[in-house]
Amino acid sequence: MSPRFFALLLPVFGGAAAPPLHADGGVPGWNALVYLVYRLEVTRYCSVADDAVAAGFRAARDALVAQYRLAAGLIESARHEAYLLAYREWQNRGLGGFRRWCRVDAALFARQLSAPETISQPGVTP
Repeated sequence: MSPRFFALLLPVFGGAAAPPLHADGGVPGWNALVYLVYRLEVTRYCSVADDAVAAGFRAARDALVAQYRLAAGLIESARHEAYLLAYREWQNRGLGGFRRWCRVDAALFARQLSAPETISQPGVTP
């Protein structure tokens, strides 16, 4: 399968692995937006999203949308993809398996989203 269909995302965020992303159709910024929304969804699943996380997410999202001039349909598509990735990952954890996911990944994502200037793009070492 072509590398365009999946982003090779290394666990560069202190052990938190990024989800596999699907084809972006060659649209710059789409995968970055999916991964950003995925991080927000994980913090929501694990009940660690707060006002700072939401504000940081909005700032990072708005910056990506402006930088790549993403259309409304692409933004909605990325949101939907990220939601499904987070939901599938939560289901994949099994009974109680989500606890480590929440303790490690969600906590890290909450810290990152609370300070959006620290957010790296997937597959890019900070």
